[in-house]
Amino acid sequence: MKRPVVIARLNAIRHYFGEESLAFFEAQNETDLAEKILDLYENSSLREKFADNALCDYSVIDWTVMEKRYLSIFEALYG
Repeated sequence: MKRPVVIARLNAIRHYFGEESLAFFEAQNETDLAEKILDLYENSSLREKFADNALCDYSVIDWTVMEKRYLSIFEALYG
């Protein structure tokens, strides 16, 4: 959707997205969350950069890619 995302720094998310793709905050730290929201609110170029980078990171795991992997597994098992 090309929107910047503020998200808790979790290993599962970090596995797929880089530091300059999502605005990570430390889980359970509402001050850090508020700072990340304000950073994005006040900086349009940062919002755009994060949205573009996240879209790029996501492109390797979006459904069009994962569907092929998923179906190839079934084909290998049952084909």
